[in-house]
Amino acid sequence: KEAHRDAAIIVADEIIELIAWCLCTSLQSLKINGTSTDIMLMRTKIAQLTDKHIEYILECLHDNNAKIKNRRNYLLTCIYNATSSFKASKQKDTSYDLNEWEKYAMSLGT
Repeated sequence: KEAHRDAAIIVADEIIELIAWCLCTSLQSLKINGTSTDIMLMRTKIAQLTDKHIEYILECLHDNNAKIKNRRNYLLTCIYNATSSFKASKQKDTSYDLNEWEKYAMSLGT
């Protein structure tokens, strides 16, 4: 558990450094998921981030078993997609919970 926590702190620091870099860079665009993206759009996405989004990124990284070839680009893509991915994940979880509740309620009625 402690090793996982230490690794999460290191990755969280990397994410913070990348966010700071995105906010300070003079570049006009950067590559997100292999596509050139306007830096202002990235800054807008960053402005929408909360601590829950960062936690979500850390959870996804922990659960990911695939080899990451370019950690910086991968993290930039995670940051960019965090708000929409987090929202979709929570909607999926809620739908699943509602479906399970409905099944349970139906089983009580039979």
